[in-house]
Amino acid sequence: MSLELDTRIPLFVIKESYAQDFGEIFWEEIPTDMSKRLRWWSKFFLLLLNFFWSIFPTAQAFSDIKKNEIIVMTAKEILDENFIPGTKEADLVIKALKLIPYLHYKSLENLKIKKYDKLEPRGKANSENLILNKKNMDNAEFLSVFLHEMGHVTDLGMLTPDKKNRKSKFYSVYQTDPSIEFYEIDWESVKKKKQTAKIWDFVSEYSRTDVFEDFAESYIFYILHGEQFRNLVRKYPEGLLKKYKFLKQNIFWGQEYDFSKNNFKYSENIFDITKIEYDLEKFLLACNEAEKHTQEDFVRRSRFLGRMKRKKNYNT
Repeated sequence: MSLELDTRIPLFVIKESYAQDFGEIFWEEIPTDMSKRLRWWSKFFLLLLNFFWSIFPTAQAFSDIKKNEIIVMTAKEILDENFIPGTKEADLVIKALKLIPYLHYKSLENLKIKKYDKLEPRGKANSENLILNKKNMDNAEFLSVFLHEMGHVTDLGMLTPDKKNRKSKFYSVYQTDPSIEFYEIDWESVKKKKQTAKIWDFVSEYSRTDVFEDFAESYIFYILHGEQFRNLVRKYPEGLLKKYKFLKQNIFWGQEYDFSKNNFKYSENIFDITKIEYDLEKFLLACNEAEKHTQEDFVRRSRFLGRMKRKKNYNT
């Protein structure tokens, strides 16, 4: 599914009455006892002022334009070590990408950040496009939403089928798609869970929506709250254990993370992982210290693609 950006707010937004009212107010202020020449120049000045007032946006229009400002980064810019984002939001995203394996965003072609759009969700993504809507989110929530959407990019862009033969029971997903191994842990189809699936086999209520949200929520939970994930695996060694092993071995290649706050207590009633607090300072420090993996280096280290092609019966 291709993602389209909404049309931006028109540059010139102003009511004609504003200019008229403005002129009338100042016109009344011109003293009647002024010389004819001075009054003529005053009228001329007001006419010019009315003209410019009518064609340039008001302060509110400037505010709306700034709110809806769109930042677009291409894959080439994201991978360029000398690329300077230029905005706080873009800088946060670039920093977070340093912590994520290169293959996770290899398929990503465009990353777009909307400053404010009350009609759009906080984020959405497919294999090639990722759109973030900053709205009123703070930096911690903004990065959480970004990581959730990166889960979708990884699922749809990195975990691709060896051969596009027959479609599976998961809509447009092919039977040879590596993601199916994760989906089949708890799902019969995209939105239908297995009868054996338990409520504690999912990291959040939102992850029980469908297979794609299950993957994305598990992805962000693995990164931001890794220790809590591991604690849950020890407590419920069933579906969650399989999901954790799949992520650790096939998505992060043995790398484990944790940025949970010390006072955080997990609850099965958590709706959305992106709303859980975490240690943002620790996360950003890890991003700054992490080395950006090059394509060749990461493929050589992981050997992921070859292994997934060879192993038909993967033992979790």
